[in-house]
Amino acid sequence: MNTKNQVVLPSLLRDAFFNMEEEGPLQFYAEDDQRGPVEIYPPSVWRDKQQLMADKAREIGNRMLSLIFNSRAKPVDLPRGGNGRLLVPKELAERYRPSNEILFVGNFTKIEMWVPEEFEAEMARNMADMKSAYETIRG
Repeated sequence: MNTKNQVVLPSLLRDAFFNMEEEGPLQFYAEDDQRGPVEIYPPSVWRDKQQLMADKAREIGNRMLSLIFNSRAKPVDLPRGGNGRLLVPKELAERYRPSNEILFVGNFTKIEMWVPEEFEAEMARNMADMKSAYETIRG
């Protein structure tokens, strides 16, 4: 990420971002503690997640759960610069300082933005679980 909070995206990722935007502004979800990924959803997937959270909140009798979940998300239009650059909103860019590095990870119906060191640590923490799940799936 440069000093103007711009990130140059590889062409496949740029195409994925811009295709996700076709139905409206992307939805960014981030935990308040500034750790972990920023999750980016197309509007239709975000609406499905909202409904799932509302259903779970209703099921356990905790209406606040859905409100808290929704308060941590914001719709964001991603301004585009030339040469496939994406402008990272200022409030999100601060998560990636001082290194200014962002690791983008495709994860089914969303794209995650990670601080590279946090992603590596998360992968290391979950490696045993991933190996066990792989063995279960593989049979």
